[in-house]
Amino acid sequence: MINLLMTIVAIRLIDRAGRRKLLLGSLAGMLVMLVLLGLSFVLGMNALLSLLFMVVYIAAFAVGLGPVFWVLIGELFPPSARAAGSSVSTTVNWASNFVVSLVFLPVVNSIGQGETFWIFAAVCALGLWFVARYVPETRDHDFTQVDAALQARFNRQPQGTNPG
Repeated sequence: MINLLMTIVAIRLIDRAGRRKLLLGSLAGMLVMLVLLGLSFVLGMNALLSLLFMVVYIAAFAVGLGPVFWVLIGELFPPSARAAGSSVSTTVNWASNFVVSLVFLPVVNSIGQGETFWIFAAVCALGLWFVARYVPETRDHDFTQVDAALQARFNRQPQGTNPG
């Protein structure tokens, strides 16, 4: 239910706040909740507190990373590569979900619940860094503006420009 409600909130915010702000806020919230979830298991905190951290984690995901990903894959690729780029992005997304599902319980059994959530927190921190460093705002930008922003973030010349 929280996932649905926060996704509806994201739909209302995505064109007001922008994709980048939603992603950054979402990843930051997810990171904090994963660290707290890890602590709650390592320190043996109250189960209701762990549940609260999980619900807030789901809310943070649903208001940003969950829905914004699907919007961004349609806005980051040039028209000539949009179909292929969207296909590859979707495949990587679902393959990643499959890998997480596959390894979660074995990792928990191997190193513990708290430590497993800290691994996910580290991955989330990497995602936060990547978005902060490389993902431009795409709201109200056409492809040439998005391409120029991407090229600047990766320190390259935009397509169709002459460096000399």
